[in-house]
Amino acid sequence: MEKDMTIDAIGADERIYEVGFLIIPTVNEDGLVARVAAIREAINSINGTVIAEGAAKKIDLAYPMTKVAQNKRATYSSAYSGWFKFEAEPKGAKEIATVLKADEDVLRFLLIKTVREDTMAPRKLFEKKKEGKDADEAEVAPVATEAEIDASIDKLIAE
Repeated sequence: MEKDMTIDAIGADERIYEVGFLIIPTVNEDGLVARVAAIREAINSINGTVIAEGAAKKIDLAYPMTKVAQNKRATYSSAYSGWFKFEAEPKGAKEIATVLKADEDVLRFLLIKTVREDTMAPRKLFEKKKEGKDADEAEVAPVATEAEIDASIDKLIAE
């Protein structure tokens, strides 16, 4: 793939994108709903189609993040995290990035090209595997009676 490839050269074929975002925690509940609605509206304004959505919820960040807004620097250790998966043209995806960069309430965002299929494995699947693994280990573990253990120790001592 050429390094100089631009969005115009890629073409206008619609692709699947996912945008994950962090909204600053000082936004109140009404403001959070408005911010998420604004992101959805930005997707709709580029004739994008929302395929899936992850509701924004408050999370603790792995490390503190700073944001400069209105000439003030603030550090946050938590944020509201949410995501949208949508279908749009590449030019539209670039416009979404521009909108999110300009939004002072968006702490960070990540816009990636992805696939339409759901790539998240359900939690229940992991829990069943874990439970199944424990059951298999229990069956494999040898069961020895106290008398057998004593006999094995006596045999080792005699040698």
